[in-house]
Amino acid sequence: MLYDTETLRQILHGAGCTEQDVTRILALQEAGRQEDVLSQLKKQRCACMQQLHEQQRQVDRLDRLIREQAAI
Repeated sequence: MLYDTETLRQILHGAGCTEQDVTRILALQEAGRQEDVLSQLKKQRCACMQQLHEQQRQVDRLDRLIREQAAI
C-alpha cells in the first residue's frame, strides 16, 4: 500500500470523490483488491474529465459571446 488510510482518504476527497466513493475505494483497498481499486480510480478520473470537458464547452460559449459583443 502506497498510502495509509487517512492519507488516501484525504487524496480522494481532494480529487473530488464523494464520501460514498471514498468508502468504497478504501474498502477495496483494505480487502487487497487492487485491480478493483484501480478500476474505481479510473472511473473517477473519467467522471472528472467529463466535467472538465463540459466546463471547457461553457468557457468556449462565453468566449464566443464576448467576441460577438465586442464586435458590435
